[in-house]
Amino acid sequence: MKKEVYSKRKSKKEDCMMDGTTVSDFFTSEVKAFFEVYRNLEYLLPNSHGKKMSDHAAEEGRFVEELIRNFLKKHLPEGLGVYSGFVVRPAVKANEKKLRAGEKDEHSSQIDIIVYDKTHYPIYENFNEFVVVPPEGVIALISVKRTLTNNNIGGECNALKRIKSLFEGIKIRHPLTAIVGIDADFNYRDLLMKTIEDNYSDVKFEDTINMVSCLKKWTVFKKKPNKGKSQKSEYLLFEHPDSGLGMQHLVNGILSVYYDKSRFSYGEKPGFLNLKSTKTYCLGKLGKKSI
Repeated sequence: MKKEVYSKRKSKKEDCMMDGTTVSDFFTSEVKAFFEVYRNLEYLLPNSHGKKMSDHAAEEGRFVEELIRNFLKKHLPEGLGVYSGFVVRPAVKANEKKLRAGEKDEHSSQIDIIVYDKTHYPIYENFNEFVVVPPEGVIALISVKRTLTNNNIGGECNALKRIKSLFEGIKIRHPLTAIVGIDADFNYRDLLMKTIEDNYSDVKFEDTINMVSCLKKWTVFKKKPNKGKSQKSEYLLFEHPDSGLGMQHLVNGILSVYYDKSRFSYGEKPGFLNLKSTKTYCLGKLGKKSI
């Protein structure tokens, strides 16, 4: 019998599997399933005015929050809890120093999604995934909208900026702040950078918003500053219709905070995501005219 000889050369299919395509395909499939579940609400409760949304906007908003929470629970480390609730900054001794002497107790407005390091930090109250927590263990603060508009983005930017003030003086990396929605109905290229500037021109780099995303279509993300250069918040726009890139950016931002060296030594951030985008633009930089 003739012995078969196998070539060591990889096939084209094997070649393409070496460049992160498998991860991209996986998350595209995951997010496609996410949107299919979301559409079930529209199918079952169709809008009486023919709009692409259900007939119960408030319940739909809560449904979207729950879908995003479940997605994050599936893909984030076990030690991170995904909740809704409040952040409380008590005027008590912190980090073995009297950091808050003479201050007053403060608390946030309600936050749609709080990603919290439940392994290393205590919780004041936890009931059916509703929590009240101190700021040190907060990894991400996420505002969720069914449809992003210029007005609600401005309002949420302002709310998240006020909440970020609760982290003043805390030396570890501050949490990711994000506003996410399923759809958007405004000209994000022309208006979004102006909205960010209107709300964040007077705050430090670490307190400016990290991410705004229409999960179906595009994501705007704050660029990591170059070493040795002044820290000005610069925002990149990624257009990603019909892919899982928006959710990947959200997960990546959370992991970047969680594995930051200023926090506990959890180990290296894993090679888990593929953030390649065919269309990337510089949206603008705070303190400069938008591009």
